[in-house]
Amino acid sequence: MQIKTSTYLLPDAPAQYEQFQWLAQQIRDYGGDSTLVRAQEIQGLTKQKVIALFNDTRAKDYGELTKSLQPTPGSARVLPGSRGLA
Repeated sequence: MQIKTSTYLLPDAPAQYEQFQWLAQQIRDYGGDSTLVRAQEIQGLTKQKVIALFNDTRAKDYGELTKSLQPTPGSARVLPGSRGLA
């Protein structure tokens, strides 16, 4: 979920935080700009509201992705590595 124009809210768990640290360093190593910030609270938002906002945003994205992956009527899906219809 994007906050303002340049900050994104991401899940905070030890395993993910380590991955985000690695990713931020990789971005800097390749000349990009990256800052990782851990926030304990966002004024005016409860923890439950933040989680709901994050989940709602992701649900919309995943819904669009799922829809785009559905075959259209009359179309056949060919799996990678397969030859399709013989």
